[in-house]
Parts: sequence; C-alpha cells; structure tokens
Amino acid sequence: MGICDMCGRDSELYKVIVEGSVIEVCESCSKYGTVIEAPKKKEVIRKIDSLYIDEEDNKGETLAEDFSFRIKKAREKKGLTQERLALALAEKEGTIHRLESGQLKPSDVLLRKLEQFLQINLKEENKDKKKINKTKEDINFRDKGLTIGDILDAKNKKQEGP
Repeated sequence: MGICDMCGRDSELYKVIVEGSVIEVCESCSKYGTVIEAPKKKEVIRKIDSLYIDEEDNKGETLAEDFSFRIKKAREKKGLTQERLALALAEKEGTIHRLESGQLKPSDVLLRKLEQFLQINLKEENKDKKKINKTKEDINFRDKGLTIGDILDAKNKKQEGP
C-alpha cells in the first residue's frame, strides 16, 4: 500500500513508465503509461464460509479446561501464526491471543470454527465437579478457579490415606 504519484490515492502501487519517467501509481492511473511491475499478490488463506451448528451436539459436553492449550498446540502443529489463524477464521488476532492465553472463552460459533479448522475437539464430557480424593498429581495448577482450600484438601486426603 502506498500513495499514488498521480492522483494521491492510497492503494496497491504499480511501477509505470509515463512520458519517460518511472513512477508508482494506482491501478486506475496505470492505464496512462506502460506497466513494468505489478504489485505482488498476497497469499490467500481459505476461510470457513458456513458452519452447521446442531444444538443436540452440546448436550452432555462442556468446554475443556485446557481449551487454550489445545488451540495453541493445534495452531502450531499446522505451522500457523496467530495472525494467519485469525484471518482464516475471520476473527481478530487479539481474539486468538486471548483464547490461547485463557483470557477469553470462545462462543459456540467460534468454538465450531476452531474445531473444524484446526481439526480438534475442544469439548469434554460433563464431569462431577467435586474435588474428592485429589492428589497433587490430580490438581490442575493452571485452573483459575483453584483455591488454597483445594490444595489443603488434597494434602489432607493424601495424609489420611485410602
């Protein structure tokens, strides 16, 4: 992108010879001279045009606790940057960043886009949320809902034994 030397329009520029001088002009002004170099084509990433959402699919499943890790791992496996993934999904790069850092939970539509494009599953079966008989190995320290009480309960359960 640049400013056309002829009309001042901000657009893709062509190198053109006009009356013996080489200048950079927009596409519409390029007809007044001989084009010697056209702008380079940008790589196009296939976008997901439509998604079919079946409400029955959501029954008995919730968003996986490690959804952010799964998204990042799948994106990296495909060799995509956050920017390219955002383009492919028609989302903002900041949205992808916030998803991968766990600051944002995806909407149902975005969840479907991610699952379809990255070919991953971001849902898991509903589990009983009780934290009974948890050991240090069972505690997810990345869980933002984790409390000191959960850790102490796990420590007490371990000391009591089975």
